[in-house]
Amino acid sequence: MKSKLKAIGLLFVNKSEVSSQEAAYGILGLQLSKFSRDHIYINTGVPEKRSRLTKSKDELEKFNPGDTNIIVDGLIEHYMNRSSDLFALPTTPRGTATIPQT
Repeated sequence: MKSKLKAIGLLFVNKSEVSSQEAAYGILGLQLSKFSRDHIYINTGVPEKRSRLTKSKDELEKFNPGDTNIIVDGLIEHYMNRSSDLFALPTTPRGTATIPQT
């Protein structure tokens, strides 16, 4: 551990100019920034052939015997069922709605 710490310290001293806080973060192995590169799978196949998830057992036990809505809504259903007022708003490339400035 001591040799690894010394090697990292020498790299900072000899190769670049960094602040003491940045050097401490590097030596301790901490992240200087956080970012997200999460992936979301969106099933865009034919709706009749898509695999779907059923609601949890707890939710199903609360249903009345005649209820047929046992499927969990996914991302596509979420956007299909949103308010029609949102369609008038411009969207950014990431798909988040923005309100126009007047």
